Amino acid sequence: MSGDPLTSFASLVARIDPGPRMVDASLLKQMYEIQGMPEKAAALDHGPRLVNEGDLRALATFMNEMLLVDTFQEDGERLIDGTAFKALATAAETPPLPPPPVNTAAPVISGTASVGSTLTATTGTWTSTPTATYAYQWKRGFTNIGTNSSTYVVQAGDAGADISCVVTATNPGGATVSPPSNTIHIT
Repeated sequence: MSGDPLTSFASLVARIDPGPRMVDASLLKQMYEIQGMPEKAAALDHGPRLVNEGDLRALATFMNEMLLVDTFQEDGERLIDGTAFKALATAAETPPLPPPPVNTAAPVISGTASVGSTLTATTGTWTSTPTATYAYQWKRGFTNIGTNSSTYVVQAGDAGADISCVVTATNPGGATVSPPSNTIHIT
């Protein structure tokens, strides 16, 4: 940001697009401490934190107010420094995270319903940009079994039970678990 800090800051606030962003939690912590909300400040860890558009705008507005009043601590140290402004500017200029994947069709499992046979699961159908990665969780009734694989070898303990699978799709915006697949009753 160059030129008049207030003008630059006003344009920064205006550029904040909808969507969550990563911001260093120490900026939020500082804001809550100065605004007399120590319980909110204490609840924050240090490091990156996902914030929504409203929180980012509130932080930008707060920091702009600090520029207006030129706030200093008793020892003369500036409460909001240039590093904080640079971090906020970077967060505002970073594109929002994409939405998490959306499942449009549950996974489908197929295979022979007998001990020793292999069952195979599809991922189901998902809407995701960028492309999601997938993890599989096989289930015997409501109990998790199997490993993170699209295939499952039916075990002796599965005889007489219903086997299904759920798929978790993950992208930078988050993770979504599918509804359960069809079930196969093991004989």
